[in-house]
Amino acid sequence: MNLNFHKYVGLAIDFDTSSWTVHARDIGDFSRGKQQIRLSFLSIGPRFIWRRERFILFGTPTMDYQRSQFSSMTIADPANPGNQIVPASNSNAWGLGLAGGMDLILTKHIALRLAQINYSLGGLGEGPGRRLRIKTGIVLGF
Repeated sequence: MNLNFHKYVGLAIDFDTSSWTVHARDIGDFSRGKQQIRLSFLSIGPRFIWRRERFILFGTPTMDYQRSQFSSMTIADPANPGNQIVPASNSNAWGLGLAGGMDLILTKHIALRLAQINYSLGGLGEGPGRRLRIKTGIVLGF
């Protein structure tokens, strides 16, 4: 979400999350089970805008909040009787980041986001650390 205060300056608030499952076959032959992993990012910062006829270029220095969540997983080792449980864990981190991108203006209220690149420089805490996120999509203006 972007709130434009002026033709060249605004506020950017960006949230995204991704999740996936790691199956036992991905971590070795002696394991079984699966683990759910979810990474979430919230970035907030001033947005600097440069407008040309059909294009909008933007850049944003950001303050980032990152959260990683891992579900528990059972690991079976033939050398040891019984199963071991990898406990669920969560970690959080604050950090700085940079974002930028380009939109192609289609109509007064619709644009095509050609690219948006967010780079988190790492965090204070035990979060996921440095991350590069690349996005595209449709931008609706109100």
